[in-house]
Amino acid sequence: MENYKWYSKIKKHLSEITNKAAYEYWPFHNNQYVPFFNYRLEHILQVERDALKILENVKADKEIVIASVWIHDIFQPVYNGGKDHGEKAGNWATENIEKFGFPKNKIEDLCYSVFVHSSKPNEIPENKVEARILWDADKLNKIGAVSLFFEIMSQFASDNIQKNFLSNKNFEMQNIVNKIAKDIFSDMIKPEKEINIFYFEYSNKKANERFKIQNKFLKAFCEEAM
Repeated sequence: MENYKWYSKIKKHLSEITNKAAYEYWPFHNNQYVPFFNYRLEHILQVERDALKILENVKADKEIVIASVWIHDIFQPVYNGGKDHGEKAGNWATENIEKFGFPKNKIEDLCYSVFVHSSKPNEIPENKVEARILWDADKLNKIGAVSLFFEIMSQFASDNIQKNFLSNKNFEMQNIVNKIAKDIFSDMIKPEKEINIFYFEYSNKKANERFKIQNKFLKAFCEEAM
């Protein structure tokens, strides 16, 4: 991917704006300029990993897929994008991506992938393979062990918890563990069922593997913590 002349520029740009946005939500009290946890950047990196795995099993334009991964959440809610963040990101790519050195002849397919990455299952046409890969990779990141780690890190990054760590010698970690179990993880436990909403066989297989691991962990965590 380093062979793509736009890649390092886009990665640097996204790292900068996500760090700035994350600092506003989760400032690191021991450092004035660094966020405790940059969820959006970590999400993008994980989506990239999953997209590359899908690309090992599905033939598609890798350059379009990877570029769409890095751009798809450039206007997520933490950047005031809200429910229209896909449309805003696609419009941004239409106007700006060529300036980063992305091939002009691939911009249309790139922007389409970004536009529809939040669409409902089975809405992306079969000939739009790159868009389907982004959709699958983005949704896969929301299932499994890594997604639970992101959730835990987001909780520990909260302003109140950090202040308690720094100022209260009697602060008990069990309070956080119990809160996560009661308020978050208990609601995430789902009935066991087969997942079949993804576009590719590899994605459905991985989703089911991750779902089983996730559910097992959630049940164990809540049982031990509550």
